[in-house]
Amino acid sequence: MNFFTNNIFAQTNYPVNLILTGTGRYSLKLAEYPNSSPSMINITMVVSDITIVNKPVKFQMAIINGNKKFTSRLNNIRHFYIDGGTSVNFTCSDLAEYFNQNNINFNGYDYSHIGNLPDGNNLLKVCLIDITTGKQISNVATLPLYASIIKAPELRNPKNEELYETEQVSNIINFKWYQHSVVTSPFNYRFELFEVPNNNISLFTITESI
Repeated sequence: MNFFTNNIFAQTNYPVNLILTGTGRYSLKLAEYPNSSPSMINITMVVSDITIVNKPVKFQMAIINGNKKFTSRLNNIRHFYIDGGTSVNFTCSDLAEYFNQNNINFNGYDYSHIGNLPDGNNLLKVCLIDITTGKQISNVATLPLYASIIKAPELRNPKNEELYETEQVSNIINFKWYQHSVVTSPFNYRFELFEVPNNNISLFTITESI
């Protein structure tokens, strides 16, 4: 089955509507999705056609990164049934079969050898397939899955959790950072300063009391 063809993007009224939502933080390892808490990805399925009764269906999922396309092997995945007028939410735990690398065709990429999805901008696409006809019966829901092995910048001076002593209120502290990669990360980082009344109080105790 050729999942992503041009006619998929035509304006079509489908009997099922899919909505993809995510946490905004995603793993490069497929095995980490089913056990994620909160669920990294959620699919909300709304069956608007009330005439549908006990129809057997499967999701078709694909992850795309440039010329790399990873699609579900539907023959390896169990079907489920839908009824008209219902709304169901699926978490990554419910979709565990779809994140099993043995149930995915990796085109142009050796996931089993590399052990990670491609670094950077991955795009998840999902639609619903009627397994009796092989036809698409929902919209194609999309979700950007930016994931990276880029490490957060490292504070070099003063060092993380290092005690900095000064009696001059106007003294200027120069912070120096080390960036592990030249690749730009979309995430924002922050650091905080805490006043330590005496050396007998741990920094953890102070931060937890704020």
